[in-house]
Amino acid sequence: MGMRSLSIFRRGRGRRRSPPATHSAGRTGGRSGKDGGVRREVIVAVVAGAVAIGTAVVTAWFTQWGVIPSSADPSPTPEASAPASVSSTTSSASPVSTPRSTRPAPGGSLPVALDLVQQERLEASGETWVTANAADLTDRELAQLDSLRVFANAADPKLSMPQFFRGIGAVDPGESFIKVVLRGARPEGVRITGMTAITECGPPLRGTLFYSPPAGEEASAPIGFDLDEPEPKAQRIPDEGDWEKDYFARRTISLAHNETIALRLETVTAEHYCEYTFQMQVATATGAVTQVIDNAGKPFAVSALLRNNAKGDLAFKDYQQLYVGGVGNPHGDDLGWNLWDAAKYERVYYGID
Repeated sequence: MGMRSLSIFRRGRGRRRSPPATHSAGRTGGRSGKDGGVRREVIVAVVAGAVAIGTAVVTAWFTQWGVIPSSADPSPTPEASAPASVSSTTSSASPVSTPRSTRPAPGGSLPVALDLVQQERLEASGETWVTANAADLTDRELAQLDSLRVFANAADPKLSMPQFFRGIGAVDPGESFIKVVLRGARPEGVRITGMTAITECGPPLRGTLFYSPPAGEEASAPIGFDLDEPEPKAQRIPDEGDWEKDYFARRTISLAHNETIALRLETVTAEHYCEYTFQMQVATATGAVTQVIDNAGKPFAVSALLRNNAKGDLAFKDYQQLYVGGVGNPHGDDLGWNLWDAAKYERVYYGID
């Protein structure tokens, strides 16, 4: 209507070079019939335009109030996705199938409760330790170290040598022992069907060697892991002879609800420094579950000792720093910890000098 009215007025202006008269129609009786025709055309156009405008306004009002349905809805605006925690019953999308996790869902209960996970240093292992970097102990720290009991009860608040060495970042040499107490946590019971060590290994540490060898027999545990193997599995360690490959190949460990069992796990390496955790395969009524045993969220660690030759002679001279204590001292009357020149101690130890 707007464009149509505008075009009519333009035609009128094209025919009349003077501005349109502002007088009423009663005063224009003497004008020509031609001008009267133009006037009637303009009036008709104005009336038609007014009717069109009124019709549009009324139609819009009825459409807004739902009396007349809209014939051209605007494109729908995408709705925001519902929060993940709110389930929708109107969705037509098919559910996505996902593989069953080998771990319990967040907040789910583990089939085996870990009542205790504790690093141990058996008395038969002595007090040899190794660090990644040179450790310069002060005279005060050496005096403190000499005053410590070698093996303190875990419930005793007094610091022990293992606590001291672990506190400065030292790790077990060649072998380590982990004591775990496992408890069945499912009413229907569970079975432990396998256990492996997950490792990250590199060259042996060569920082500081704290050397204090055992004076008695070597320590052992019933279940062992050779960390120098590509995929270390639990092996049975007999009282005599070679380790029996795959401890769980012929046996499983069954745990009724709240039943407990204590295990001592031994890890060994002759070639590497390894950080490791254990993975335990557990059979449950609802399927297999893999559980991790770690050191309070961190890996355990053990390092092979540096060797000179195939006979396994210790390479003392290859360490950046050497402290010797206990029966490792060449002089039997001095069992305290002493700083040695590593190359000199090696010559004394092997009787080269």
